[in-house]
Amino acid sequence: MWAELALVYLPPLPQELRSYKEVVRVDPKYHSKIIGKKGAVINKIRKDFGVQIQFPEKEGDSREDEDVIEITGYEHQTKSARDAIMKVVEELVRTYIRM
Repeated sequence: MWAELALVYLPPLPQELRSYKEVVRVDPKYHSKIIGKKGAVINKIRKDFGVQIQFPEKEGDSREDEDVIEITGYEHQTKSARDAIMKVVEELVRTYIRM
C-alpha cells in the first residue's frame, strides 16, 4: 500500500525548472493561423504541453520583436510545443507555396 502511495504522490518541482524559455521567430502573417479560430490551435498546444505561449502585442512592440513567440515551461515540454508550432508553420508555408 505505501509503495502505491509513493508512486501516486510526486512533490512539485521547483519553479526554476518550469521557467525554461524558448523563443521562436515566425513571420507575423502566420500568427493568426497559429492562434486559430477563437484560440483553438494555440490553446490545444498550451494544454497538450502544459506551457505558456506569448505572442507580441499588436501595438507598441518594436518592429524587431514583431515575429517573436515566447514559450515558457519545463524544458522538454517547451521544446515539444516549439516543434508543434513549427509544424503548423510548415503546413502553412506549404499551403501558401501551392497558392
